[in-house]
Amino acid sequence: MGILKSFILFIFLLQSSVVEIMAEVARWYSTTQQAGFVDKGVLEVTNWNGSEQATVEINTSRIFQTIDGWGGCINELGWDAMQVLTSGQKDSVLTALFDPVKGCGFNMGRIPIGSSDYSKGYYSNNDVNGDYSMTQFSLTRDSELLIPYIKASLKISPQLRFWGSPWSPPGWLKTNNS
Repeated sequence: MGILKSFILFIFLLQSSVVEIMAEVARWYSTTQQAGFVDKGVLEVTNWNGSEQATVEINTSRIFQTIDGWGGCINELGWDAMQVLTSGQKDSVLTALFDPVKGCGFNMGRIPIGSSDYSKGYYSNNDVNGDYSMTQFSLTRDSELLIPYIKASLKISPQLRFWGSPWSPPGWLKTNNS
């Protein structure tokens, strides 16, 4: 479970409610555009046996929003970290994250376009100054770490949805050239 916990650090929830379970107390925090992390009080915890697992029931008669899903970022450092694992261990981590029955059931993934804070170093998909027609656009770097991570995740959960998220344009498109 230690491997999974280290990967959870890179995960973000796409929903606006967080449940925190400590000891035998569960608290519900809600975040909206108007107020962040509002303490909604203690939740009823059933089937608590003193282990790390508990059944938390949020009983509300009103539905305020619909959640499309949740997931995390597909990134170079995440896939690179998994390379020290055996094939079986890697499958276990991917199952724990993406399997809708045996794991967390992540159904969304953000893919950086070019380097991000979780890349092994700076790069863009087109570092050729002035190439506005994007004739030199390349996914060569992404084929090393991002694309294998995407393919491995899709093997576990073929219904995964992704969106691209640029961290920064290439340096030549910025006034500071960086």
